[in-house]
Amino acid sequence: MLKIKIITAAIMLIAFAPLSTAVPFTETITLEQTSRSQDLTYNFTNLPSSDGSDGFITVASAPGSEFDLSTSSIEWFDLVIDGTTGGRYTCSGSVAGGINMGCGGATNKNTFSLALSFSSLLADFGIDIPAFLSDGALDITYATGAGVDDIGDSFLDVTLAYNTSTAVPEPSTFAILGLGLVLMGIARRRKV
Repeated sequence: MLKIKIITAAIMLIAFAPLSTAVPFTETITLEQTSRSQDLTYNFTNLPSSDGSDGFITVASAPGSEFDLSTSSIEWFDLVIDGTTGGRYTCSGSVAGGINMGCGGATNKNTFSLALSFSSLLADFGIDIPAFLSDGALDITYATGAGVDDIGDSFLDVTLAYNTSTAVPEPSTFAILGLGLVLMGIARRRKV
């Protein structure tokens, strides 16, 4: 009788052990550049931890927005992630050390979309995003050069997308739970 109770207790413990499943997480924040050379800081808070797989940070001009990032050596932006610079980006090849994003649009009215994977940020700049996410917060700053003008309606989207590990009951968990309940019923019946 004691063996059945011990086995039943073990099955119940297994049945309630959480299993993990990767769940996609995405959050976008949109801010407006309202003056020349204005830096924009995106404060992501209450973030779930990453499951360690690759994710992306996307910086893009919002639909209908344009930015002055085209021809001058002072028209660029740095992407700063929790205080660490993750590259200098431009729409032209005239910025020393700048990475040309291949923007669209007319001169001084550019549209762009820059997607950076967590693995490339780690390899290229030593920025470990999953480690930064461990405190549930991430600050991303769009820090502009002196020549980046406000054109009007200059909205910038920053999107954070990655997988988070969340405890989700699987069908096998429910099967084990049912078996545990059946065994408890049998044990109780034998006692009577």
